[in-house]
Amino acid sequence: MHHKLQQLVTNKHQVLLHMIAYISEEERWYSVQEISQEIGLVERSVQRYTQLLYDLIAECNEANQSYFVLQMKKNRGVKLLIKQPTNVQCLTVHIYESDNTVKLLIDLLFGSYNSTQEYVRKKDLNAHSVRQSLSKIKAFLHTVELDVSVSGFRLLGDESQIRMIGYSLSWMLFQSEPWPEAFHKVDPFKINSAIDSLITTLHLDISHVRKRKLSYMVAINILRLRRGETVCYRADWEPYVPVDNMFELNKAVENLYQTFHIYSHEEVRFLVLNIMMKSFVYKVPHFKKKILENHRSTESDVLTLTNLAMREFDEKMCPIIPEDYESIYLYLFRSHLSAKVYKQADFDYSGHSFMDSIYADFVNYHERMTAFIHQLWLISQNSLFLEERYLIQVYIMVVSYTQMSLIFEPPLKISLQTDLSDIHEMRIREFICEQFKNNFNLKFLETDHSQIPDLILTNLTTNIVANSTMVIDYPLSHRDLFNLKTTLSKLKKQTT
Repeated sequence: MHHKLQQLVTNKHQVLLHMIAYISEEERWYSVQEISQEIGLVERSVQRYTQLLYDLIAECNEANQSYFVLQMKKNRGVKLLIKQPTNVQCLTVHIYESDNTVKLLIDLLFGSYNSTQEYVRKKDLNAHSVRQSLSKIKAFLHTVELDVSVSGFRLLGDESQIRMIGYSLSWMLFQSEPWPEAFHKVDPFKINSAIDSLITTLHLDISHVRKRKLSYMVAINILRLRRGETVCYRADWEPYVPVDNMFELNKAVENLYQTFHIYSHEEVRFLVLNIMMKSFVYKVPHFKKKILENHRSTESDVLTLTNLAMREFDEKMCPIIPEDYESIYLYLFRSHLSAKVYKQADFDYSGHSFMDSIYADFVNYHERMTAFIHQLWLISQNSLFLEERYLIQVYIMVVSYTQMSLIFEPPLKISLQTDLSDIHEMRIREFICEQFKNNFNLKFLETDHSQIPDLILTNLTTNIVANSTMVIDYPLSHRDLFNLKTTLSKLKKQTT
């Protein structure tokens, strides 16, 4: 969702977002020249954007009671200081929330305007700039098979897709707020009371964060309903949710909605369907059994395809040990269910996406997994496996969970040549492998001259061999680790 939203905001905001992402990676000085090369602007422009960022940080600190400091020195560049519990996400969200196109999208989702002319008049905005923003939003929505009516000032397309955009966008933008202004027409105390009652009735164990996400989902459903936009429960979803009104989850959601005088059977089943995508409901053995039994009795494609994926994954990609089987199975089951309901979303319904980092950092995995998903499509001929961008992210979590996330990456051979004792060298090897176990497939060479190392690590400056050597200290400093990660990243790109 972050990547998609960046395409909506102004060029100025896009540059600031890129700049923030770059200088927040480490608490160090970044020279103007470094930043210039990273964001692709001349140094004079970087200096201008640095001043804009300084002003933006002051606004964010005042608005959100955050604590950011942008230090600037003529000969050193800039350094971003972040005081906990704040994180850099607060700055990026502040940019999104202040952007007129993002504000317009929020109003399309939850506002009560009947035409673009009414919106322009009541907001006292320039009609041309609003039309430009609507064009950007049309392009953004097109990627998830939605559109926007410019004259009618409403979103067009499958209401479930619109809800998914609402869930993702709202959670990303408003998760730190006591109660979002966009939700002001829904009483938060009434929502929380109704959800507390549901949790108590069903004996669910839900963290504060997951309860908050559920309250957002219910609020969005109510707001969309009050706009006259109802979910049409599709025929292909029928096998997923038990129709038995004695099923406690159905009854509890029905009671929740009745608190708000909502009596739509389709809305009840849609919320139950979304709750079935959450991990907390499977922690109750009775619900886990009931849900899976229903999928077996209806011969649902989600269950069949999860069985197929598990079998093929174990045989073709990497073995799944018995102790991990149920956790991985339920994770894939929930993810497949989400992929069947929400189309063309390369992020989950919380807005999280790891696609860019996967493609950049795990090129071989990306290629192997793309071929694997295509093979599942050939076997099943089911549209689930057309959701490739989403599934690539889902499946890498399985590979990572099995602690084999680097099995598809070529090994980087390292030779450790120091004047330290053997036990010190063993400790260095273990420490480096542990630090980078999720980033690189490292192989430390013994004193075997038959293999040429990709990198020599040494603590002796007299032992430097061309560009394949890096000098380290013991114990390794933060600077050593940063330089080592940078070097290994370059080597990895050369070998893939």
